[in-house]
This record gives sequence, structure tokens and C-alpha cells, in this order.
Amino acid sequence: MNSSSVQKQLKEAGIDTNSKKYKAVLSEMMKNGNGAMFTNVQAIKNLMSQYDKNGDWIDPNTGLTGLAVTDENRNSYKHII
Repeated sequence: MNSSSVQKQLKEAGIDTNSKKYKAVLSEMMKNGNGAMFTNVQAIKNLMSQYDKNGDWIDPNTGLTGLAVTDENRNSYKHII
């Protein structure tokens, strides 16, 4: 992902590699692949559409962000009444 040719392809596809969206997608892909990742530019773009500008996952059913409770944020989530 860090090679100049891959970075060029990402930039040509309109992907900001410094954005929180991009970083969230790569983090999720690495987690799902147990540290290994085989992907392409279109797959990254598709996944980026599922995150907001802050890198928060957008629930496809409600369109809301920040309500997913995962192992990463289980200790810090708030009880919603």
C-alpha cells in the first residue's frame, strides 16, 4: 500500500490517503485479514463509502454513525435511553 505506484493509483482514483476514512478502511481490512491484506483500489473506494469524514462507520440501516459497539469501544460507549 505504501509503494509509489499504489499511492499513484489511489490518488488517481480520488482517494485521500491522509483522510480518516481511508485510515479507518485500512485498519478494518487489516483486522479482518489478520494483518494481511489483498485488495484493489475499487474495493477501498467501496468500503470508504461506508464511513463518514471522521472515520466512523455509517450504519446502513439507520444512516447513523457512532452507535456501533465493538471490542474497540465497548468500554467507552454510553447507554442510550
